[in-house]
Amino acid sequence: MTATPLVVQPDVETALLRPLTDSEAEFIDSLCDVASVRMRTAMPSVDLRIAAFDPATGTGLDPAAVAAMLGDVVARALSNATVPAGASSESEATGPYSRTTSYRSAVTRAVVITPADLAQLSPSAAFVMPGTIRTTPVRHGWRSW
Repeated sequence: MTATPLVVQPDVETALLRPLTDSEAEFIDSLCDVASVRMRTAMPSVDLRIAAFDPATGTGLDPAAVAAMLGDVVARALSNATVPAGASSESEATGPYSRTTSYRSAVTRAVVITPADLAQLSPSAAFVMPGTIRTTPVRHGWRSW
C-alpha cells in the first residue's frame, strides 16, 4: 500500500511560479513521492498531525503548509535550470574551452529536507501564548547583563 503523497505537481508549480517544463514533468511524480517519504522519515507524526488539523482552533498541522513547504523542497531540486536533469553540477570555462558535467546516481538525491524546512512546520519557540507557564529549569549562575 502506497501512502498518499504530501505534495503534488500543482504545489511545485506554485513554488516555482511557473508551469513545469516537459523534461521536469517526466519525473515530478517521482520527486514528489521521494519528498513525501523523506518528510515522513523526518517527521513520523506528520500524517497524524495533519489528520488532527482543526482550522478553528489551530491545532494539528495544516496540510496546505506541508504541501507548500514540500513544494519548495521539490522546486529547489528543480531550480537550477542550467544543469541538465540528473546532473549534480556543471562547470564551463571560456579560455581554452572546457566543460564538465557531474551526474548523481539518481535524480531523487536532489530532494533534501533541511532543518529550516522542518522549522516552518513547528511552532515558533519565540512566540508564547499569554498565560503560558514555562517549565524549563532555571540555569543557576546565569546573568543576563
